[in-house]
Amino acid sequence: MNTNPQARFRAKIWVFSVCLLLLFSLLIAPQALQSDIGHRSQPVKGFTYDFDRWPYPIHAEVNARLQELAKQYPNIARTILIGKTREGRDMMVMEITNKETGSGTSKPAVWLDANIHAGEITGRLYMTYLIERLIFEYGKNPDVTRLVDTRAFYVLPVFDADGGERILTRHPAWPGYNPKEQPGKDLDGDGYITQIRVKDASREGGYRYYLESDEVIRGRAQTDFMNRRSRNELTGEREGEDFNRNWSAEWLPEEPGAGPYPFSLPELRHVADFLTTTHKNVFFVYSIHSGGGQHEGRSYFVRPLMDHPYEKMQHEDNDFYVRAGAIWSYLSAGNVIENNYYSFLFNTSEEDEEGNQKGYGPTMAGFMSDFIYSHVGLHCILPEISGSGIDYDKDGYYTIPELERWAREEMGDKIYSPWKPYDHPILGKVEIGGSRGIPPALGDRAKFDCEAQYDWILYVANLSPLLRIKNVTADPTSDGKIKVVATIRNDGCLSRYVTRNAIKIRRDYPVLAKINVTGAKLVDSEPIKNIGHLLGTWSYIRYWIEGQDRSTKTAEWTLEPAGSGSIEVTVEVQSHKGGTDKKTITFKK
Repeated sequence: MNTNPQARFRAKIWVFSVCLLLLFSLLIAPQALQSDIGHRSQPVKGFTYDFDRWPYPIHAEVNARLQELAKQYPNIARTILIGKTREGRDMMVMEITNKETGSGTSKPAVWLDANIHAGEITGRLYMTYLIERLIFEYGKNPDVTRLVDTRAFYVLPVFDADGGERILTRHPAWPGYNPKEQPGKDLDGDGYITQIRVKDASREGGYRYYLESDEVIRGRAQTDFMNRRSRNELTGEREGEDFNRNWSAEWLPEEPGAGPYPFSLPELRHVADFLTTTHKNVFFVYSIHSGGGQHEGRSYFVRPLMDHPYEKMQHEDNDFYVRAGAIWSYLSAGNVIENNYYSFLFNTSEEDEEGNQKGYGPTMAGFMSDFIYSHVGLHCILPEISGSGIDYDKDGYYTIPELERWAREEMGDKIYSPWKPYDHPILGKVEIGGSRGIPPALGDRAKFDCEAQYDWILYVANLSPLLRIKNVTADPTSDGKIKVVATIRNDGCLSRYVTRNAIKIRRDYPVLAKINVTGAKLVDSEPIKNIGHLLGTWSYIRYWIEGQDRSTKTAEWTLEPAGSGSIEVTVEVQSHKGGTDKKTITFKK
């Protein structure tokens, strides 16, 4: 035995370092460092995607492509119609999973949606990228193949299809243009509705601006469909519902865009039904917004609880966002994860450096993320991701001046109409031209965001609970019967219940083990056993250090042989969020 204090100290440091390295490995690369998940990856050779397309595809084209892929790859892709929008458009979800390894509902699943706000259209770019790349890389990339074999992905590329259609059909030169649905008029016949400017020495810049129209429409007008935050001056009522203020969690009627009651929007009801009724296998929700780079300089993730300090969340649940958020920051070159309570843009409880109140209003209620976590018991992220342009000064932020410079120097007449003289019926001598609208995500910046999100989504899918039957044994007892023991383990990082809040709100559906027997009969036991919960790596590691393994449990049955021949025993384990598994053994009596 070494009694040298320095040697003992060095030995303790070595053991601590090894343990720390092991813990770090578990956090960064789940499931025993078996893959590149949690790191930036490159697409498999041969994969292509058009990052320079503008305008983005309209709703009908997106759905047509989903159906084409489902027909082309029927073993791993299918479309699910979950409902209709208010104007009758199909809300089409793409399911991606290997049907030969089980149905989608028999596996842990990730839900992803985009374009939940009409004007936030970048998500359809990111989600169609994800769909195309997942399908292309299946059978070529070992990580993707394993995840598609063992998990399911449900993707709704266009949530607010009606509103998104208005945005992407606003010019006569664009597919789907309907003059009855768009403000303004193409007076000069160039195919675009831009601006009118009138000389005015009293204005900064020397001009007054109007929307291109034979009427006088100040500024940049929007259709009535888009006025979800304004109030009617006579009645005081909101003009319309906001797709991310109409959920039931902490819903408040005074919240801008709250609507007359929670889930008054049919599109929200369709998604809520999918997640809570027909597809209880979903453990994580990802709903893309288009703030971030286009407005704040950098993209970021928004997490629940939206209008509360992090400490209000269950500790184990908060731990998920700390760890997963660190991976997002790593993959996205330093972008952050936060909630609106701590955000400069929204929090009204603090003051800025000049003593002015921060935030856009005193209430923050009715969010999808809070509904998913507080009322359904799942984890949820609302990413604010968009961005075009070039970071000219390399400070990591894409500022408005940099965006304007990029649009002027790199895009030119692709997004600008030259100013031309025009004789307006009301305003007289004017000029028509200016911006046709800057693409919210394009080129290299869009490519970076697509790839970073793809890698992070694979990382989260890899964290799911994953139940497996490790073995089934059958041993004779002293009284001539047979004892069957099934050992069941959660191989995932998240616990079977996913969130501690799910336990609190009684959405923590237990693990059920079922036995089916041929050649024997059950004695003094029911065929279905409730074995409770199985912890995941991220939860039970604290107990594991103490020598306890809370990821594994057993289910036992007693059999009595009947007749001659062999006995066949099949054990099946079922769990909404942890998937299903089945194992069969045959033995002689």
